[in-house]
Amino acid sequence: MPNMAMKKWKFSEPEALNATTTIHANPTFFGEVMAMTRPKHAVAYHFQNDFDTLPATIRTVERVYDGPVDYATDFMVWNITKDGVRTRMADPGVRRRASILHGSTSLSWWSREPISSSLVSIHESSFPKPSKTDEVI
Repeated sequence: MPNMAMKKWKFSEPEALNATTTIHANPTFFGEVMAMTRPKHAVAYHFQNDFDTLPATIRTVERVYDGPVDYATDFMVWNITKDGVRTRMADPGVRRRASILHGSTSLSWWSREPISSSLVSIHESSFPKPSKTDEVI
């Protein structure tokens, strides 16, 4: 990962090493911690989740950890219940537009569909659709 930081962000070697080993956990370390703790559902966040860096991050984590991982992005939402975790994306613009157009402040701005991506682990069949009374944590 230091090489990526030097290439992508033009960091010097010491800056890249510092950023990828002391400021942030590198993907290998994250994967090792997840392998030791075996969470029911891991979330990787606060990392350079870009189109050109995410594939390498996923490959690195998967070398040492084989459990479910979400690679968080803005507006990603987790519904956590006794039955499990459901990952989906919120659309905050919908609530604002509905409020402006219709005076509504309904919860319709929360996406009702889970993320359909191979980068996020979802077991759709095991979770009911969220209702307006679902508690968001």
